[in-house]
Amino acid sequence: MKKTLAFILSCVIMFHFTGCQNGNKGDMGNGSSPGENSSSGSTEITWDEISADGVDEEKLMGAVDTAVLERVAALLQELTGEIEKREREDPEFAFGAGWYTYTLESEQFQEVLEMGNAAAKPLYLILYKSPHQGLYEYICCMALERITQVEMDDWKNAKDFTEQFSSRVIEKN
Repeated sequence: MKKTLAFILSCVIMFHFTGCQNGNKGDMGNGSSPGENSSSGSTEITWDEISADGVDEEKLMGAVDTAVLERVAALLQELTGEIEKREREDPEFAFGAGWYTYTLESEQFQEVLEMGNAAAKPLYLILYKSPHQGLYEYICCMALERITQVEMDDWKNAKDFTEQFSSRVIEKN
């Protein structure tokens, strides 16, 4: 099971690298606001994988549904590709709030939000394992923040978000 999950995660990360034609765009700044949790799952998420000692990767990978991970990654990669294409075609879209509004209103982002709590750990795993701080990761942060409704301070990039998110989880445990 661990090897299968590691293989799938490797494929998702590889898809990330090959799926973005322009690569990561860098830090996008924080324009997020708390969203509503459109979670279809009503059970509270437990984050036993995160403690003051760090993240237990083995436990996290065991808690992630690979089908959900694959679907979340595919949807948000598709969305990232669409945004990057529009940015190339229309620079005003990139410099204005167009990409942000486009994300919030996209079918892909809405589908991830509708997955609710089932998408939370896959999103966290993507962020935790990604060495990048680009648009894809930023969109993953936006989705995780809305699904979990964890109150966050102004975060600047995915690394900052992940650190703050982990701190909030540890405070609650």
